[in-house]
Order: sequence, then structure tokens, then C-alpha cells
Amino acid sequence: MASTTAVLDNRELKLQRMEKTGGAELSRRAYNAAIGAVLAIGLIINAAMAQYLPASAFEIMVTYPWAVIIGFLVVAIGSVIVIYKSDNPTVSFIGFIVLSAAFGYLVASAVQSYTQTTVTRAFMLTAAISLAMVVAATIAPGIFARMGSALFAALVITLIAEIATVFITHSDPIAFDFIFVIIFSLYIGYDWQKAQSYPPTLDNAVDSAADIYVDIVNLFIRLLAIFGRDN
Repeated sequence: MASTTAVLDNRELKLQRMEKTGGAELSRRAYNAAIGAVLAIGLIINAAMAQYLPASAFEIMVTYPWAVIIGFLVVAIGSVIVIYKSDNPTVSFIGFIVLSAAFGYLVASAVQSYTQTTVTRAFMLTAAISLAMVVAATIAPGIFARMGSALFAALVITLIAEIATVFITHSDPIAFDFIFVIIFSLYIGYDWQKAQSYPPTLDNAVDSAADIYVDIVNLFIRLLAIFGRDN
């Protein structure tokens, strides 16, 4: 999942979004409401998949984990490209739905391994951190605006270090989960303040929601791993 965040942080595509002024501009309140609505739809899709997908749907993950991971990356990255490249909010939204379904399967697979108490704790803390980061980025956008390069570097370095550690030691230290929690928490604030700098069109609202959605899901997965260490 973290690798998808790296794709979402593509500087060139985000700079192009600054020039995407096609379509009617919304009021800032309507624009932010659209971001929230799209985010809510993605998270509802994830919750529904975790709740209603039959246990047999997860057997593929157990039997062919690498095939599922590769398939996820292909679908997720392809969806991200569609979301970013399209100037049509309907096309971008369809791409977002596909992205949400791809993440939803992994989230649902992960949730099966934890107790309801662990899932609830991870969800509640994810919601609290997300709200806190949005408020912080609204109050001090300049601070978060300067974090982009540092966050991306930290994400890539930590991801490489984690993968190397898993292959070399066959273990995944909890320290990596805590580091990723910090990175993705800050990414939520960073992507929120970036969203406020784009022209307030419906398409940019969908694109920005995709940024923040991936941050939130990654944060949830890492918190789930931390709280569920004893499961």
C-alpha cells in the first residue's frame, strides 16, 4: 500500500492539477464537502467489503499472496493514473471507486486476522488522527506545505528498509509500523493543504480525495498492525 502512496505523490501530476481549471468552480465550502463525500464513499466501500465478503474470497490471498499483491498494484496504480490524468469528474470518480475496491479487498483481508476490539481501536484512532491533521493543516498550511519532499523521502527510505529487513531477518519489527504511522499522519495534513491550493473544481475534489483516502487507509492498516500484535 505504501508503494501506491509513492505513486500518488508524483510531483509532475500534482503540479498539472494546479492548472486543471476545466469545469465550473465550486465554492470552497462545496469543494471541501465534495472531498469529504468522496472520501466517505471510499471508506464505506471498504467497510462493506470487510463486513460482507465471504470467507472464501480471502482464500486467494492465502494461497496466492504474491499474485494478489501484484494484481493489487496493477489495479491501484492504473486507477491512480486514470484519476489524475482525467479532467472529467465522472471518469475520475469511477477510477476512485476501482481504487477503493482494490484497497477494500486488502483491508478486508487484513481485518479478518484481528478481533473486533482491535479493529475498533484502530478505526477510532485513525479517525481522530485524520481530523487532527486536517485541523492542523488548516490552521498552519505553510508548515505542511514544506513537508512534501521530506515525507516522500522518508516514505521511500522506510519502505525499502522494511522490505530489506523482512527478506534478511524474516521479521517485521514494530518500529516500522510506528514510523509509517507518523509518515501517513503527516501526509494527511500535507495532502489536505495541497487540496486547498488547487482550483476548487469537482474533478480536483475527487483527485484530492484519492490522495487523502490512500493516506487514511495506510494509517489504519499500520495502527491495526500495532494494536493487533498480540492477536
